[in-house]
Amino acid sequence: MTAGLVCGQLSVRTVIESRKMPLRVMLALSAADQDALLQAEKKNPDWRVRERARSVLPLAQGKTCAQVAQL
Repeated sequence: MTAGLVCGQLSVRTVIESRKMPLRVMLALSAADQDALLQAEKKNPDWRVRERARSVLPLAQGKTCAQVAQL
């Protein structure tokens, strides 16, 4: 199953692999997208944008949704 994720100006295609738990979302971020998320995590004045960036970056590194939820 594929889905589109839009975060500000960032558009990422995701592949969702749903077995039982844990749910793994595989993201393919370009270097520019990853840099944009890192900048948003550090400098965006909106706390919600910073939290979303903190959630998306570990998912792109291959962590499961359960692992990200524990961070």
